[in-house]
Amino acid sequence: MVYNYRLFCLRTGASGDNQLYYTYYDPQPRDQTTGAPVGWRRDKTIPGQLSDTTPAAAVYNGQLWCVYQGLENQNLYWTVYDGVNWNSAQKIGYSSKGGSTDRSKQLSVLYLE
Repeated sequence: MVYNYRLFCLRTGASGDNQLYYTYYDPQPRDQTTGAPVGWRRDKTIPGQLSDTTPAAAVYNGQLWCVYQGLENQNLYWTVYDGVNWNSAQKIGYSSKGGSTDRSKQLSVLYLE
């Protein structure tokens, strides 16, 4: 997912580590000796966000959104990265009917089991 000219990758931990992590590739910083891009950054945690499934990501309204299934439940949650911080997890409510007729400025999530 490209956000702020950087390629982002979101994932869960390995071997039972259910923490969500993110990293990004930044082509701008250059090695002072070779001039080559520094590349991928170290993984950072998305604080307080746990899942045992792969998260989904989208860029919407100038922010990076992450949607994921809660740990050991069927609830879906979202969190947003503003380029500096991730917000607290917000539970997604389920609805088959929307109250708004203008969906041109909404982020939609489709969850299939």
